Amino acid sequence: MGIRSGLKCLLHTAPLMSLCSFEYRGRPIITHVLPWMDIYIPEVTLQQMEAHPTYSDTRVVLALIESQHITPLVAPNRAIILEVYPKLGRDERAIIRLGLTRTDYVPVLDDMESFVVACRCGLLPMDLPDVLVELVMHHDFEWQLGRDIIGVWMEKKRYQQAHLRHMIDKLEDLT
Repeated sequence: MGIRSGLKCLLHTAPLMSLCSFEYRGRPIITHVLPWMDIYIPEVTLQQMEAHPTYSDTRVVLALIESQHITPLVAPNRAIILEVYPKLGRDERAIIRLGLTRTDYVPVLDDMESFVVACRCGLLPMDLPDVLVELVMHHDFEWQLGRDIIGVWMEKKRYQQAHLRHMIDKLEDLT
């Protein structure tokens, strides 16, 4: 793949599904954002996806790993307080652990509890709609493309409508 230069993002299953399960212009959304994002996933996320090899999002992810557009990472097995949060999934814990060791990577967490826990651990997580706005604001991602992708998620009710409307308003403030 060559030298990566996009926004380094740590993704777990939920945001990965948002990028791979929904299409824009006949292609998975992930194909539109790859030039601006370097995507890393925990090994545990890969294992969860491999358990469902017939799912379309799994096929997309496996193909992107094969072409070196997504990189699986082994999360450190550090004994931190994460075990006291029973609602955190294994992949969300792995994202937080990776974020603590790879401080120049953005932990992308779409679940409120994991987002709050990541903040309590000193990380600066984003959710996926926030990442799109970040790409538009600071990484030369096309404004209309970001707006349209958020529109797909609105139509499919992937995220809370108020949150997506807020992201659209932030984008419109840039024009």
